[in-house]
Amino acid sequence: MNQNTYLRSLKSGLMKILDLIIKKGTKKYSVIHLKCPKCQEGNLFVHRNPYNLRTCLLMPDRCPVCNQDFQIEPGFYYGALWTSYPLVVLITIAVTSFFYLYLDVPLYVFIFILAFSMLGLQPYILRFGRAVWINVFVRFDKNKAVENLDR
Repeated sequence: MNQNTYLRSLKSGLMKILDLIIKKGTKKYSVIHLKCPKCQEGNLFVHRNPYNLRTCLLMPDRCPVCNQDFQIEPGFYYGALWTSYPLVVLITIAVTSFFYLYLDVPLYVFIFILAFSMLGLQPYILRFGRAVWINVFVRFDKNKAVENLDR
């Protein structure tokens, strides 16, 4: 088994565990799976790979499943900066707690680790920030989800 296959199976297993803990119909489900907040079926982003930097934030105008408008108003996602900032703070606290306080690595090594982890996680942070932001304004509609299952 090569490394890519192993990582995919690990991610798949983690998502199955999360699905048992976080049920469909909650905002947490929509944010973690990056799904439409109204039907929780359609994808929020056009491409699944967040590390394709040209297309990592490319979103469809509407949900392909329930037709929910993702571009609610011009500049709507500027507010996502307010939701991604706490994510950065939480990651910084976690990295600081583990590497600098617990493992007691030197300061210059810690700064390098922190900068590298922030840079590596930035596409995910931006996507989760947008997912949280749209979930603040759009509620789950059980009827939309049921309508799409009947098709």
